[in-house]
Amino acid sequence: MRGRMDIEDLGPQPLLEGVNPQEASVCVQTFGCVHNVSDGEYMKGLLRARGFTILDDPLAADVVVVNGCTVKNPSESSAMNLLNKYARLGKRVVSAGCITQADPGHAELPASAAVIGVRDLDSIAAAVASTALGADGAAPTPLRLVVPPPARPSKKERRRLRQIERRAAQERRERCETSPEPPVAVPSANEAPKAAEAEEAKALPALPSLFLPKARRNPLIETLPVAVGCTCRCTYCRTREARGDLQSYAPEDLIRRATEACAEGAREIWLTGEDVAAYGLDLPRTRPEIEETWNFARLVKALSAAIPQDCMIRCGHTNPNHVWRQLDELGEVWNLPNVFAFAHLPIQAASNRVLQHMRRPYTVEQYRHIVATLRARVPDLTIATDIICGYSNEEEEDFQQSLDLIRDLQFPIMNLTQMYPRPGTPAFKMPRVPSQTVKQRSRRATKEFQAVVPFDYLVGRTGQPALFTELSACKRYLVGHIKNYVQVLLPRAGHLAEPPAGEPGESEPKATTCDREDEATPLGEQDLNDPDLGRWIRVDITLATRFYVFAERSRDQ
Repeated sequence: MRGRMDIEDLGPQPLLEGVNPQEASVCVQTFGCVHNVSDGEYMKGLLRARGFTILDDPLAADVVVVNGCTVKNPSESSAMNLLNKYARLGKRVVSAGCITQADPGHAELPASAAVIGVRDLDSIAAAVASTALGADGAAPTPLRLVVPPPARPSKKERRRLRQIERRAAQERRERCETSPEPPVAVPSANEAPKAAEAEEAKALPALPSLFLPKARRNPLIETLPVAVGCTCRCTYCRTREARGDLQSYAPEDLIRRATEACAEGAREIWLTGEDVAAYGLDLPRTRPEIEETWNFARLVKALSAAIPQDCMIRCGHTNPNHVWRQLDELGEVWNLPNVFAFAHLPIQAASNRVLQHMRRPYTVEQYRHIVATLRARVPDLTIATDIICGYSNEEEEDFQQSLDLIRDLQFPIMNLTQMYPRPGTPAFKMPRVPSQTVKQRSRRATKEFQAVVPFDYLVGRTGQPALFTELSACKRYLVGHIKNYVQVLLPRAGHLAEPPAGEPGESEPKATTCDREDEATPLGEQDLNDPDLGRWIRVDITLATRFYVFAERSRDQ
């Protein structure tokens, strides 16, 4: 079986001529979602394959690549601040990721920065080389290469799509009013993927290859993008501007990449994308040569059958409207023995009025039905959600409905964010909730969320199999997960079997369950010598906190 690409496969890059990679060290700093993490791992792998030295310390490196996130204002500002800080320190800098894809000419970019977008990963070495001095000390000419995402439909076509979406939204409201339990089957052809069905077949920019050289941040975890882009047009989100319309990878490529990763030593496969549940909706248009019908549930089943049964699959961000269409199948998927029973279902707001204004294509009633159905079919299923506080038209009554949902459904994991109107989005031009009100609502939602210790039901369970793939920040504990992806802390061999003091945020890492790069602890080469890493260990659960459970090794092992 053919594995990763070789340098010969990548072809020559003229900008690398005359550059000695061994004379330049590079640090790649990644921020944001797991998709960004995967991009950063590919960049490191490509640079290493070209001969560059990869360092973890940006201050010790000659060149710093900042792979940034554009989801919120603070994350974008942080990336720009870092780029300018390193430039002032005399470092050569490269800006990569969603930020520069969405805005290649960002006003805060250092003039000396090279720029590449999310579809230009194989040009990272050329971008790094372009920041070097030219012959005879000539000033460098930084590469600025950003392949645009697929073009949007015409204005006339977008108008027609909005009319279809309005009719579909009206149908959803009418169904919810007449039926307390909405049917699981697809109720209307109008709810088919709008963008995928409406756009004419066209030549699309090539997706980055899944088989580029890659340097995994954690050798035991493979982050595998199943698609790029999404089908939604949420008013507050800028990610679509960066990632474009949905483009799914071919199923045979995903299966091949997953099996190769497991052969390389990966023990977990994290399926990632802007909305993994939308997988396959575009394939009839973008990949007409694939005759079979694929959706996300079918893909996960195929991956589950292809990889070793002691390796685990984790499903990423799944929008409720696409889960709705596959509810029965996904109930089967999360019961598969080598798929974590973990669903990330972002609701964003628990008011139908706000959801409609956000252009979120589902209702609160549908969301509650999805959660109830999945919890009934998948024992101990862990459900994570996202909620935005202070969206443009959110009134107190709307926010109270979000508090009610948090209280009723008792999510074990919740990503809570304040509303940040992003430039270029419809929400940027809308009226804004006063910032003090937004902060107050955020505090109230946090208090409601923290009022529950969701893992108490696990205390006293013995002989629970847990897969350990990480270490705590203090290196005293193995960090793993049981079948429903609850995080387990287990003292390492030679350390006292006592729980850590304080909450995970104080002395231990929080669970890395909701697609954030900055909450995990990278494994060093020395760490990998621990014989328990990458192993299934049976544990007895003795203590539950808000974010994890503490365990001891079962005596009957």
